[in-house]
Amino acid sequence: MFASVPRTLEVAFLPPTFENTEDDSQNPEGTEESSKKGQSQKNKFFPGIFLASTISRFTRPVKNLEVGGTEWIGPLEQLNMSIACQEEDIRSDTTHQELDPINIMSIIATMQPFPEYN
Repeated sequence: MFASVPRTLEVAFLPPTFENTEDDSQNPEGTEESSKKGQSQKNKFFPGIFLASTISRFTRPVKNLEVGGTEWIGPLEQLNMSIACQEEDIRSDTTHQELDPINIMSIIATMQPFPEYN
């Protein structure tokens, strides 16, 4: 059954998340505009379930703190993850940790010699 699922398949669920588009300092409390604040929210990104299966996806390994194993994550999954760079960066909502702190940089940035010294 799982033989037909490509190894490069990335499944990402992007839930609806909203941010406020109004500035609270412009609307004093008690005005009609401040009562409509709930209607002025904008979605941060297009919600949905996205499947990406191209071979040349930029994925990277991270340590899953809940399971304790290594997991390959893609760019769509990183939007909703809390990934710690080092041990001291781990918070209560952190789900993953970088295997190497240099992995947080892009592919191009890690190709230069001694990128951690720039």
